[in-house]
Amino acid sequence: MIPDDRFILHTLDSWCFGADGTGDIMVRENRNAVIRRRQRFPSVNLVTADGSIDCLNVPEEQEERVAKLHLAETVLALNLLSPGQHFVLKMFTLFEHSSVSLLFLLNHCFDELHVFKPCTSKPGNSEVYIVAKYYREPDGIDQYLEKIYTNLQSNSNAIFDPKTVSETFLEQLRICTTHFVQWQTEVIESNIRFYRISDPLEDQRLSIFKQTIMEMFFDRYHITSIRNNERIVHGVKVSDGPNINQKESRGTFNERVQQAATVDANLTERLRSLRDRLDYLTLTRQLFQPEALLNDTPLRGGPENGFAVHHELAFAIGKSIERVKSSKFALITCIRLLNDTVDLCRTAINDGKMSCSTTDPITVTGNTISIAINAYPHVTNIAQHEKELFRTIVRTLFQLIQRNCITSPLEHHSHTVGDGPLELILENWLPLTQVSVGLLYLLKLYVFEEVEELSPTRLIFRGLRKSGVTNLVAVHDAVLKAYTKASNAPGASKSVLAIVPITSLLDGGFPYAMLNYNSSLCLIYCARLLEVLKLSIV
Repeated sequence: MIPDDRFILHTLDSWCFGADGTGDIMVRENRNAVIRRRQRFPSVNLVTADGSIDCLNVPEEQEERVAKLHLAETVLALNLLSPGQHFVLKMFTLFEHSSVSLLFLLNHCFDELHVFKPCTSKPGNSEVYIVAKYYREPDGIDQYLEKIYTNLQSNSNAIFDPKTVSETFLEQLRICTTHFVQWQTEVIESNIRFYRISDPLEDQRLSIFKQTIMEMFFDRYHITSIRNNERIVHGVKVSDGPNINQKESRGTFNERVQQAATVDANLTERLRSLRDRLDYLTLTRQLFQPEALLNDTPLRGGPENGFAVHHELAFAIGKSIERVKSSKFALITCIRLLNDTVDLCRTAINDGKMSCSTTDPITVTGNTISIAINAYPHVTNIAQHEKELFRTIVRTLFQLIQRNCITSPLEHHSHTVGDGPLELILENWLPLTQVSVGLLYLLKLYVFEEVEELSPTRLIFRGLRKSGVTNLVAVHDAVLKAYTKASNAPGASKSVLAIVPITSLLDGGFPYAMLNYNSSLCLIYCARLLEVLKLSIV
């Protein structure tokens, strides 16, 4: 998973994330969606594939862990490519039978096959690029590819009988892998040597060497600025805006392995490890644009800019979200800590060390909707939880409106209630997904006059807009219609993934205020759950 999606945000219409919105090409309906989209183009001249899986803590298993993904990428590429065209695939070491089989398949399908490591690739890692040139499209290849894909998940055997793999091919592969092993070994040994010594002259030599290589690279490959008329994104500096999740891991490899080993430790040791991580994040968590407020007016959307609520609605349907693993609206370090905390709570509950919470996840008292933090480990499907929360918010709002004699959505009705404006308070609401943040966005722009952070755990919506009831009805009807469409969608279980375009949610200061609020609340969730856990197991 690559958290930096600044380029994607400016080119969303050009991306295909498949039928379920995950982009997982190992899911058949997603693969088929990509193949259908290919039919829009007269030809496909180049396919690149650089997918991978996080192997940071198990680098020795990288080749086998990514083997099925690389095979899925290759099968899809061969389904897409036009005859005579080219394929570039990122791989790593080439020792296992899975890599031998994959390269042998490519060798049969292309006129030329090269293993290449660009100078821009870190020399100390195993990353290499397979450059396959001039696709032959052998007779019967589609049927063969379908068989490979069908057996992708269930079969870990080699694709080819060893007897069919020629000795000439194997010898070329041995020579190739030997060269790359030698080069990588030399670099690693050199890195170790320079790590142990401090020589200013050597540092100066290395700096000059890097500068020389850079100049050679620019000169040899004729690197120039991209012409304005050839830019993918026009009039926008894609690098603007922070990449909020630049680096998540800390410590040496051995320290990370030791930390991962706490998963198998007893409850007390795991609790201590999570407390240490919580303390570290509490002290080091970065604030982004601290002056940003949830109530900040967007630069483009909203009624102040002439938008009606139906102009803002844009629904996305896909795979139901059971657990949030990353978000544009919270630091990934905070989300991962929360997930690890929830996992430990569930383990303690299953072991009988921690009692099951009897509290309803969502309760309503007057104008306050509360989400019970202690019940959070029992929420096993975030999408379903969001759907129930949406219904609760709308139902509570209608009850508050009716109770205060605002019974019609006519625009001329007063938007004040009693001696003050209508208010709705949400306590412990952790809006991490596009659905939740989209709902908050619509409530603050089209139903209420303002939203404010009363405390780190409480949000208040204040002052019903003149068109607030009309807009609330429109949002309610449209969202329920989208949920119905999702439940009737073919294939695996689906749900609503978004109700507002992501570009609207990332407009102005609002996303930074959302990011800071959610990251803080994630840590509050962790602190409370860990305290309950501590009292349970001590």
